[in-house]
Amino acid sequence: MSRIISFSVLLILSTLVHAEPKVIFDSGRTTNADRYLSPEQKPSFPKRKPNITSLITPRTPEMSVGKVERRNVELPYLPSPLFLVGTDKISINWLSQHRQALIKAGAVGLIVNSKSASDIQHVIHTAKGLQISPASGSDLAKQLNLHHYPILITRTQIAQ
Repeated sequence: MSRIISFSVLLILSTLVHAEPKVIFDSGRTTNADRYLSPEQKPSFPKRKPNITSLITPRTPEMSVGKVERRNVELPYLPSPLFLVGTDKISINWLSQHRQALIKAGAVGLIVNSKSASDIQHVIHTAKGLQISPASGSDLAKQLNLHHYPILITRTQIAQ
């Protein structure tokens, strides 16, 4: 029994030893430690080319195109109305139909599901005059219990 307790204490202490360093004081004149290290001491990371396609073509598995029931919410800190669309025909038609109202409201959009960069360009062209970007909507879907798009989120309601 005492061995288990000793092992547990050692395990806890070992995690404390490997803790990340914390900055206690920064005078504003802090310099990078790399200039004091020899090339052999500097950590080397393999240079990988970023996969732009994965950044441009977002996926939100929690959401799909579909009907959204209007509901009231309280989002007092939402800076402006937010709309979520995909690159499907229903989203593009919804965006075309509501574009002027979205512009007037100062809404900002996210393209949450896409298959290709050309689909993204088509939605951006349709949204002319609106700020819209490709991005995953997974966090929003989880926080606001969203399942379908196209959707408009305001401070007081979620609607289609």
